[in-house]
Amino acid sequence: QHRIMLTDLRTASFLALGLGVLIVASFTRRLRAPFLIGASLICGVVWTFAVTELSIGQVNIITGFLVAVIIGLGIDFGVHLFVRFNQERQKGIGVEEAVVEAVCGTLPPAMTSAMTTAGTFYSFSIADFRGFSEFGMIAGTGVLLTLLSSFTVLPPLLLLATPKKTAAPAPNLNPKGSLPPALCWSVVAVLLLVAAAGAVSVTDIPFRNNFRELRGHSEATEFLEYVDKNLGLGFNPAVIVVPTAKDAQKTKEIALEQQQEGLGDRDSRIDRVLTISDLLPSHVEAHRPKIARLRELLADPKLDKAEEKDGDRAEQLKEARQMVKAVPWTVSELPEQLRRRFTTLSKDKYLVYVWPDEHNNSDYQAMAWEDELDALSARLDKAKIDHRVGDETLILAWVTRLVLHDGPRLLLLAVGVVILFLLVDFRSAKKTALVFLPLAVGMLGFVAVMRLLGIELNMFNLIVLPSVIGIGIDNAVHIYHRYTTEGPGSTRLVVQKTGMAALIASLTTAVGFGSSLISHHSGLQQLGGTALIGIAMTFIAAVIFFPCALSLIERYKK
Repeated sequence: QHRIMLTDLRTASFLALGLGVLIVASFTRRLRAPFLIGASLICGVVWTFAVTELSIGQVNIITGFLVAVIIGLGIDFGVHLFVRFNQERQKGIGVEEAVVEAVCGTLPPAMTSAMTTAGTFYSFSIADFRGFSEFGMIAGTGVLLTLLSSFTVLPPLLLLATPKKTAAPAPNLNPKGSLPPALCWSVVAVLLLVAAAGAVSVTDIPFRNNFRELRGHSEATEFLEYVDKNLGLGFNPAVIVVPTAKDAQKTKEIALEQQQEGLGDRDSRIDRVLTISDLLPSHVEAHRPKIARLRELLADPKLDKAEEKDGDRAEQLKEARQMVKAVPWTVSELPEQLRRRFTTLSKDKYLVYVWPDEHNNSDYQAMAWEDELDALSARLDKAKIDHRVGDETLILAWVTRLVLHDGPRLLLLAVGVVILFLLVDFRSAKKTALVFLPLAVGMLGFVAVMRLLGIELNMFNLIVLPSVIGIGIDNAVHIYHRYTTEGPGSTRLVVQKTGMAALIASLTTAVGFGSSLISHHSGLQQLGGTALIGIAMTFIAAVIFFPCALSLIERYKK
């Protein structure tokens, strides 16, 4: 399964890079565009994972797909810069002047969007769950370093790769003007209704984790299910470590006692308990008087006469007299391949296995089993049995609790970070609220679509929510900066010019997250699918809803 995951990571990274190149080349209609943008992007990605190697040292199942995600996020800066450069060149100005205008026009919104996105990701670092905190550290660093590489590597490349000949001014095919009022009212009304539906259903989206389903399907998981089915027990019992074999037997008795009594208002989930004593003779003391009586009967001298008359009976008597001399075998006399299953590697402690009555496939089952083991541990403490409990399910329950604890905090912190950087950029609460409006509409629309499609949150796609907040604000920032530069009555131009760059950037970001759809791991597939919905809804809100809202505000002011 580890090998399959590594293959998926490599495939996703190359897929994100290849599709990103194809999207940029198709929309810009410049063959050199993907190579110039790609060169600066690769610098930023390589710098990011150099920093990751020095600071964290490894990636995990969640952060592994960040190569593809950072490609999708980081390419946005280069796209906006390159598109703006071409637009300036179409005005008939020189290469150097076009580069200066492009950098001056796109760097301020790029910095704001980078700070909001990186700040959102960095806020993940407060999470107790390392899957979230490391994701945030790597993604935040990647956003900042790809911003740096885009504005330090790409401008010189544009100067070197663009012919110095001044281009003739292109005809003005995009005159200024506001969007049609009827269209604006329709778009704003529809998206506000969708947002209202999302606001109503925001608490209705369940958080559930079916760990077996989230693993997805591969040869490894199929074989695991095959073995589980045929063994009837599964590979995942709880293991209790105790000092002596006597403690192991006492632990089993206490576990079976809890099995009978249950846990207050519900039945116990303990199914089977296995200790090394199960491999030793049982009820020895009860059998001793019977064996002694048999030994006494077989020692009767009268039987010796029967032995002399009948050869077969004599052989049976000899065997019977030998059998009643047998003593119970001990732990040390068990075969090594059996004994080692019930002792620690140091052979000085004993293991007790406790199986649940069903597989702990879901988060609620894992947490119920955690409660079961906590209750058993309390009973063992009361009996003064020194013990330690280990179980993979305890880790799953712990991670579930961490995610439930971290999720709402990260979401609120992400919103706070976005608002803070918008205030720093625009220095106006009114403008900040205006730019934040399309993000709010997009996120609530995102919730409405999730509810409509029946998508549930889990520990993988939950991380998408704060991520989409950071990503979704980018387009709104670029749209508003271009609008303030062009002035009132320019919403049609803003949509045609900046909207095209926003479309390319959103598609490449979608490709970055969407590349996880090729994964065999179902949790990562759901992460990618959920991210695609969020990116689409925030794009619609920023590039369609926001300009329409700006046009209506203009009419209201007039």
